[in-house]
Amino acid sequence: MTELVEALQRLETDLRGRGALVVAHARPGLQPGRLQEVVEPFGLQPSNALREWFGWHDGAGETGRTPSLEVELAPGCELLSAELLAGECRQARDVAQQLGATPGMPWTAEQLWSSSWFPVLRLSGKGLVALDLERDTVHVVWWDAPPEDRQRVRWSSPAAFVEHLASRYDEGVWVVGADGLVAGDTLDFP
Repeated sequence: MTELVEALQRLETDLRGRGALVVAHARPGLQPGRLQEVVEPFGLQPSNALREWFGWHDGAGETGRTPSLEVELAPGCELLSAELLAGECRQARDVAQQLGATPGMPWTAEQLWSSSWFPVLRLSGKGLVALDLERDTVHVVWWDAPPEDRQRVRWSSPAAFVEHLASRYDEGVWVVGADGLVAGDTLDFP
């Protein structure tokens, strides 16, 4: 068992014990072949970490239903399917291409959204948590953040990211309410 798989299992066990709705609504993991089909149109190959992430759960909630607070893995962090996140990735790439082609724009499309990134969480419509499939590092891409902030490695591995999530619950910074919803400040940085 890898470090990421162990960290995901520990986080899920902890959230289940706290009564978090996200684990009650989590869908089964995605088959590796299907994940390949999802990322291939972007010219990407799934890394082992991406396979482990989506092999754990392919999002939460009902297929085709608008995401809600019930699918938050952490405050503001929506656990969505690979297919829904592919749509987010497509949109991020398109916007980066449009902005990067704007005359006078000081940043390139690659600086705005790296071609090796694929999202693993949506930040309540304010951005994405992206996994760099070439390096397996974790980036937080707030839509209003400058490229140097987007490019900064927030966590050196997906396992370190998941451990950070778990620590926020352990420290009481994030809590699961009696209704099963997670609460606290939106994802911050280490």
